[in-house]
Amino acid sequence: WFQQGWLQWKVDNDIVAAEESFFQSRRLNVLEQSIPRDKEERSLLAVNSIRHMAYMQYLQNRYDDAYESIQEAFALLPNDYDVCYDFARY
Repeated sequence: WFQQGWLQWKVDNDIVAAEESFFQSRRLNVLEQSIPRDKEERSLLAVNSIRHMAYMQYLQNRYDDAYESIQEAFALLPNDYDVCYDFARY
């Protein structure tokens, strides 16, 4: 889902579809705890999915949604510089 969202954003310039793909990636990496995977890998993919989803919301002028989404990423990884930058930006 993450890679699909990236391609929809960068290649197709379809930010609505990209937001949905990043949402699905977030859903699978945050909510589906039954999938056996390294916790650090899950956190990084979840945080990047949320960050990108928030950016897609920002590009659609949905600033409140972007701010709400980035708060979730900040809660998962508060010391990440990219998350802090996006948190301040939204």
